[in-house]
Amino acid sequence: MSRYRVYIFFSIIIATGLGAIFFVSQGYYPIAVVDGNFISAKRFAAEYTAVFIYNENLLKTSSSTPLDSKSLSPEDLQLTVMNGIIEKVLISRGAKDESGKEFDYLVQNKLDKFFKEMGSENVSASLYGLSNNEFEDNVLVPRAEKEILAGRLYFQGEKIEDWLRKAKAAASVIIFSPRFGWNGQEVTKSD
Repeated sequence: MSRYRVYIFFSIIIATGLGAIFFVSQGYYPIAVVDGNFISAKRFAAEYTAVFIYNENLLKTSSSTPLDSKSLSPEDLQLTVMNGIIEKVLISRGAKDESGKEFDYLVQNKLDKFFKEMGSENVSASLYGLSNNEFEDNVLVPRAEKEILAGRLYFQGEKIEDWLRKAKAAASVIIFSPRFGWNGQEVTKSD
């Protein structure tokens, strides 16, 4: 039995290494952590692609550039996407905290309303380059969570902008890139 331990140990090391390679190649590694919530490279890539395609589609149909009325470099677009993801994480947590057990029901209710208003779900694929499920996860659910949080805060006499500024200041954000950093309110380029 003891002579097989070496083979078993070696097999475990090989299996672990192959598993790690698979997960890294699929983008399942963190590029940032926001209050203990990992932001995966896969999520970032999906949202970056969606924003890039959306921006390109707007450029084709408009004479002006949609984001900030100027052409964004890929690095600027990365900053915009990363800041957006961090806001989504904070808003999602805030909406869950404010609505408690009603959270899932409220999100589903908002989604049903969005789908009624949109009519055709194929808009997501053409504008953002996303499947309907990706569109729901990356665009509609965060929008629903933001509306839920804004509504709850409104009844408390607070604005979502003020809440978000406080949440960002209190958040623990770690960016795993030497090119970017967190200044307490947003992701910025490192000098």
